[in-house]
Amino acid sequence: MKTAGQLLRDKRLLLELSLADIAQKIKVKESYLQALENSDFSLLPSGTFTKGFLSSYAKVLHLNPETILAMFRRDFSESHTGEIIPSGLVKPVLDRHPPLPINLILLITCIVVFLTFLGFQLFSWWSLPKLNVLEPQDGETYGEKITVKGLTAPDATVIINDQKVIVGQNGEFSLDLLFPAGTHRVLIQAQSREGKTRLLERTFTVSK
Repeated sequence: MKTAGQLLRDKRLLLELSLADIAQKIKVKESYLQALENSDFSLLPSGTFTKGFLSSYAKVLHLNPETILAMFRRDFSESHTGEIIPSGLVKPVLDRHPPLPINLILLITCIVVFLTFLGFQLFSWWSLPKLNVLEPQDGETYGEKITVKGLTAPDATVIINDQKVIVGQNGEFSLDLLFPAGTHRVLIQAQSREGKTRLLERTFTVSK
């Protein structure tokens, strides 16, 4: 399989042109043209200049520059420093860092899962239980029978005015209380299994 340099040399000889003729036409040193034909890229500047020389050389020989550049890219690559090296030597450089062993990946995964679980447990430990009181509302007027109801965490304990209330599977709770006419206050307390307590107060009026 011919290289880009060999194809350029063959076409130049077919047209009976010398390296001096080509050098004069495209303003590139003969030594650079010789290096291109011999694929001796150590004698050439960076990859950017090399590709420019190849393109100009191809045009003056009436060859397709894209074809020549494609052949060049097939056989050679440019390192991060701009050095032209055979493609076969690029892969080891790129693969200097081997993939992580499967055991290490599993270990990292287990650590991440454990830390996530631990974080959730700590959050549950330090956070107060949810408590949303639906009735009664502050400042509202009601009849003598008041139904105190709301939502909390299913595993929380709810106490309303010192009375323990049953909490449903979805966290709902309710308690009927009787009040005489006047202004009253009700205290609703939700306590988590970890002992964290949230307390809400509602003040309302009972009509005569």
